[in-house]
Amino acid sequence: MKKLILHTALAFIAVLCASALSEATQERRVIDFESVQCGEMAHNGKEDEGFRLSNSQAQELTKRWNQARPIGLCKFFAKYIIIVHGKNGETRTFRATENTMKEGNDYCFVLEDRYIETVWKLNQ
Repeated sequence: MKKLILHTALAFIAVLCASALSEATQERRVIDFESVQCGEMAHNGKEDEGFRLSNSQAQELTKRWNQARPIGLCKFFAKYIIIVHGKNGETRTFRATENTMKEGNDYCFVLEDRYIETVWKLNQ
């Protein structure tokens, strides 16, 4: 009887973990680079210390966001604010750390090689 309860509990936990990962993937809205007009990046709390992303930086950011690894729900104080302006007038705002981004909720995605921090340092 104890084994049955243990197996049921482990199966339930496995289903919850799989569900959380699939939800995180579903929460990401991909960015179509062809629809991007421009991108901006600013230090959180110091919006006057920002810059416009070059076309190559915006394209690379788009690619990395679309391929980013989901890590599920997480909380962090955003070090950077990234804004993507679409040609259709849509504006998308992302909160980011050196290598983690999220948009509109707390589902987080990891961009490899601390890309966000690298872009910031290149433009300072």
